[in-house]
Amino acid sequence: MESRSSLSAPLCALLALALMPGCALSRIKPLHTGWRPNQAPVCTTDRKPIRNDIIVASILGVGSGVAAASALDIIPTTSGDRKIATIILPGLLIPAAIFGTSAIIGQRRVNQCVSAATQWADVSVRQRKSSAEANAMAEAMRKEARDKAEAAERAKAEAAAQKAREEEEVQCTDEAMAAEQCVSEETRWPDILERQHEATAEANAMAEAMRKEARDKAEAAERAKAEAAAQKAKEEEKVRRAAEAKAAKETRIASTPEDRDPPLPSGTGPSNPTPKGTIASEAAVEPAPAPKAPSGYRSGEGYQKARWGMSRKEIKTLYPQAEPFESEGQSWIGFTGNVAGYKAYTAFAFAGDRLAVVTVTIANDRYNSADPLAEYDELLGLLTKLYGRPLSDEVLWKTEPLLGGRGRKLGAAIELGEAEKISKWERPDSQIFLFADGHGLEIRTRIIYKSRTIGVAADTERAKINDL
Repeated sequence: MESRSSLSAPLCALLALALMPGCALSRIKPLHTGWRPNQAPVCTTDRKPIRNDIIVASILGVGSGVAAASALDIIPTTSGDRKIATIILPGLLIPAAIFGTSAIIGQRRVNQCVSAATQWADVSVRQRKSSAEANAMAEAMRKEARDKAEAAERAKAEAAAQKAREEEEVQCTDEAMAAEQCVSEETRWPDILERQHEATAEANAMAEAMRKEARDKAEAAERAKAEAAAQKAKEEEKVRRAAEAKAAKETRIASTPEDRDPPLPSGTGPSNPTPKGTIASEAAVEPAPAPKAPSGYRSGEGYQKARWGMSRKEIKTLYPQAEPFESEGQSWIGFTGNVAGYKAYTAFAFAGDRLAVVTVTIANDRYNSADPLAEYDELLGLLTKLYGRPLSDEVLWKTEPLLGGRGRKLGAAIELGEAEKISKWERPDSQIFLFADGHGLEIRTRIIYKSRTIGVAADTERAKINDL
């Protein structure tokens, strides 16, 4: 009886403790849905409830271990104590799991809140810095304008004083004239008046020029301040759109993969490549002028079974599903299919009636927020195995990055259109390019195959000349 009482008392105490709710789950406020970096986050960063949950879960875990050991007779106990231990064991394990889960969820909420607070602090610092610089610049321009205006007034006053002194000097009394101490009015007085008028005109012109310069400075200061405010609003809008696009993208990724099968030929953006989007990249990789192809030219190179120099009819025979379309004055044929395990839109361009360019636009239906360049990297590896190491593999920065400088993740910079990634291979009669650039706040991946003998650009230019 004494043994039963000594074991049941602590086990009952642990069971009572297990009935308490998880601290972190109920006390840590999560980051609200739809938060953007240009808003102050309203959430909890205190980790004390997490520690409390961990302590309680540990105590319940130890109690569960003791109860299990007693129930299995690992710890020698009486039959009655084993029954009690068996009964309360689930009552200890379940709360231990609840408190452990509460601690994990609380830790995740705190981490999200800390990250959001950091982003908000960065945006706030940049906004304050931009506003302070604009105000300082405007104040400096206003001060310079005031100084110019004061200098103009001083110059005008000095000119008036000089004029008064000269008038006083040329006044002659009757006595001075009688004593021949004053110059005759017929000789010097007209010259003196002319010089006075010239000095006054120069002073007035100088004062007017200074006032005009002061007005220009003040207007420039106001324009600079307005431009700074407009730039600040533009940056905030760009941050807001990027955050909304990223949130929408994460929501789309969380859905079932079968529900995200895009209609490639008719949509827009990386998830739905179109012929027009495919063709737009050709100008970016235009090589040096190609030599004129001889009559009946047929290359041993090309794309898949297609060869440079083939006619539209021959390509249509190889790819019956290809349909014609026009883009930027150029006639193409294309179709939707699979390339290297990816859904893609393949388009063929011709110079005259000879195949010259093939573009392959990959559908972005395997988007990975942790590695948005995964498709580009996989295709880079496959093309390297096929053609060897690329002649170039570089990142081109088109604009100065909006957030974080060039040390931030490259994938995010490409999504925002700040940079693009290009790799290039060359063969005796072909050029191959692999692109990753921003399109609709997503990364668009494309492969372009070009003939080095047949040029589409020259053919298009000849067609335009013939229309004149």
